[in-house]
Amino acid sequence: MKRLGLTRGRRAALPLGLLVAAVLLAVAGVNPVRSQNPLLVAPAASGKVSTTNLYSSVWDQAPSVDVTLSMQNVTNPMGGGEVATVRARALHDGKRLYILLEWGDSTRDLTLGLTQYGDAAAVEFPRTPGKTVPSFCMGDVAPDRGVNIWQWRAVWQEDIATKQASASIQALHPDMQVDLYPFRNDPVYMTARDVNNLVSIPARTTPIDNLVANQFGTLTDAPQQDVHGLGEWRDGRWRVLLYRDMTQPAGMPSLSPGTTTNVALAVWDGARGNRDGMKSVSSFLDLQIAARTAGGGGLHWGAGQTLALLIGMFGAATVGLFVLIYAVVRPPER
Repeated sequence: MKRLGLTRGRRAALPLGLLVAAVLLAVAGVNPVRSQNPLLVAPAASGKVSTTNLYSSVWDQAPSVDVTLSMQNVTNPMGGGEVATVRARALHDGKRLYILLEWGDSTRDLTLGLTQYGDAAAVEFPRTPGKTVPSFCMGDVAPDRGVNIWQWRAVWQEDIATKQASASIQALHPDMQVDLYPFRNDPVYMTARDVNNLVSIPARTTPIDNLVANQFGTLTDAPQQDVHGLGEWRDGRWRVLLYRDMTQPAGMPSLSPGTTTNVALAVWDGARGNRDGMKSVSSFLDLQIAARTAGGGGLHWGAGQTLALLIGMFGAATVGLFVLIYAVVRPPER
């Protein structure tokens, strides 16, 4: 009768094959456990990062991650989910962190009204990077579990481009006529603008709002508005750049090459009625501020070293494959 199971040789060969496979994964930089949690790597840019050309070739150096989004269903108002994924890339130049987002949107929504809403996007960071991971929905109550949010709005960018507020009555109703309105510039009748509410600023300098929060209902403007960026709609897709200095004052997330934090993403589709909490969101993913240069420049491999590495990897792969085939295919001894 044939004896079922693995022979001693096959039992020894199988762990050896798995060991070879593990070595290959390590050489390739693949971590099977970490792969369950998306990783966005921000390498050091090998050239200047343009803040006006969102299609610059410098972004070809940055690895992209397609991040899954879903509707916001944690608190009211719930909604969103129309944008299924957003593509994210990141770079740094030693001083600033740059994040580039891209997603499909068939309409370019730039106007606010009673039933009109603009497109928008945001990135969110823990205010204490590397220590705690708060809730991705506006953080938690504890002081060290707050979040910092950078939100870009297409409406605000249009305000800057046209030098007028898109939500003004004249812009929404271009055919209206006014007989007399003596209080046009009286701050008594423009209270939000008089107290410097960022939503009501008539002459903005950036389409991005820098925000902080510690759970629902606490979202407010950060003391310093130092986040900049730009959005461009082309061929049915938005591409949005957000950037800021990595060194920040106390209470805001500071980053540096060689550190890791977390980032969550959100997108609003104005044509679908998205606004406020009605948005497509992701959970937190890892963001690594790499010390190496984009494109592997930081490794400084020579041609001979690269060839030797490729030959070694090919040889190890061949041996590993042979060992696995031997362990699985060879019939057991009688």
